Amino acid sequence: MNAMIPDSVARIGDGAFAYCSRLTSVTIPNSVTSIGAGAFYGCSSLTSVMIPDGVTSIGGSAFADCSKLTTAEFKGRSLAQVKEIPDADGIPRYSWGLDESVIIPGIVEDVVLYTTASSPSTWLESTPAFDASTGAFSGFAEKANAAKVIIPSKVNEIDVMSISNDTFRNCSSLTSVTIPDGVTNIGGSVFLGCTGLASMTIPDSVTNIGGSAFSSCSGLTRVAIGNGVMNIRPYAFYNCSGLTSMTIPANMTSIGNSAFQNCSRIMSIEFEGNAPTTGNNTFAGVASGCKAIISPTAAGFPEEGQTWNGLVVEVKR
Repeated sequence: MNAMIPDSVARIGDGAFAYCSRLTSVTIPNSVTSIGAGAFYGCSSLTSVMIPDGVTSIGGSAFADCSKLTTAEFKGRSLAQVKEIPDADGIPRYSWGLDESVIIPGIVEDVVLYTTASSPSTWLESTPAFDASTGAFSGFAEKANAAKVIIPSKVNEIDVMSISNDTFRNCSSLTSVTIPDGVTNIGGSVFLGCTGLASMTIPDSVTNIGGSAFSSCSGLTRVAIGNGVMNIRPYAFYNCSGLTSMTIPANMTSIGNSAFQNCSRIMSIEFEGNAPTTGNNTFAGVASGCKAIISPTAAGFPEEGQTWNGLVVEVKR
């Protein structure tokens, strides 16, 4: 059964669809700005939901006990409030009643959310170490035992703008970190030696990746570098032996010394723009025959088949 909410509706009230066990899908119009507490509580057949960009508030346990809900898509980033109402077992539900896959990273404020390896589906809160004068986040007390971490976008209404040097250095239990939009700088050695870190998405707001930021993250297999990144500092991804490919966004202007040195499994690096400036040994020790894949209009690279910084140039068609 599908529920189509009329365009005239601005708010879905508290408990509006609670315990509608036959409800499999719901169409929420752009007119809706608020979803009340327990609005879809116990809709055990609901499998997916799309929250339009006009929604600014989701009440506590709005989707709790929706046991088949596996996909939550957020069309906008205007959400300002998500209330936590813990269930009887003490697990923070953050309006959803599910695990980390439907936490809303863009609107976490004032606290760090984290899990541990021993309790991977239980989200805990911690007070962030934060410098209000610079907007720099520098960790939290329990970081040494954290597995998954969501960094807040604001602390006391002040935007988080950067991640300080060495924040997660040698936190070997760390498997994922969500960096909020708005962060512009990832400091030096922030994730150095985080051998359990498996993937990383760097938001478009980031312009600089600091020296040794991900050095020796041997478990790292995927990195999505945001379109705003302009500089990758020396040794940033040094010895990340799990990486097999990389995409360098069009705005990149410089990649420092040894930034990708000893990334021995990288077979291809796609450059979406012109050739950035590079330092010494920037790509030394990548896989033999590693390709630099470029667009037909890219400037600063030699002809196809020739080498650039030890990479074999190939034009993308």
